[in-house]
Amino acid sequence: MVMISGIWLVIGRTEIHGIHVTLYIGSGFIVFIIVRQGLGFMANAIDANKALLNYPQVKPIDTVLARFVEGMWLHAWASVLLILGLWWIIGVKPTFPDPLLAIESIFGAMLLALGVAIPLAVWGTLNSGVMNVVGIISQPLTILSGVIFSMHDLPPNVQELLAYNPIVHVVEGFRAGALGNPLFEYFDLSYAYRFGMIGLGFGYAFYFRYRFRLLQK
Repeated sequence: MVMISGIWLVIGRTEIHGIHVTLYIGSGFIVFIIVRQGLGFMANAIDANKALLNYPQVKPIDTVLARFVEGMWLHAWASVLLILGLWWIIGVKPTFPDPLLAIESIFGAMLLALGVAIPLAVWGTLNSGVMNVVGIISQPLTILSGVIFSMHDLPPNVQELLAYNPIVHVVEGFRAGALGNPLFEYFDLSYAYRFGMIGLGFGYAFYFRYRFRLLQK
């Protein structure tokens, strides 16, 4: 966040849509990292906690849900400290003109994280190569999710293309609710919710199908 904000400041842009560039970038990372945990920290839960599966009361999916709770709790505190730190150091803070939209976007990001974590946890445990591929594919997500720039700075055809990425909608929704950032033309928070719920449905179906193989692995 500091590095990217520094690049913007060096080239002479201190604000994006009237919002200090550091706060703008930081708010994007707050939401993006929630989803990013579903691609790594939570998706590796089963494989990283195999010893716990020796206890009959612990099921494979319990490890994913436990990491989800842990990750969201720690990230919430880190986000609060980030906001307080920016307020203290450079004197900028969110105004929350639409707190309900900000909350809905956070919950959408959490749903997305869980929606990708469960199927990836199942596939990644059964096939170790899956997580390697996910790691490579997820590298450009910071750019493709609109974290480090404004969607309004892009041509309409690029905005329409990036709108297929559900992370874009939760990032932009949180910025609109917390900072008053204008929404881009193709914004649809329900798209992110639908994407997350479909992921959850597939994830639970795959888990139910392969739950005994997961214990054997």
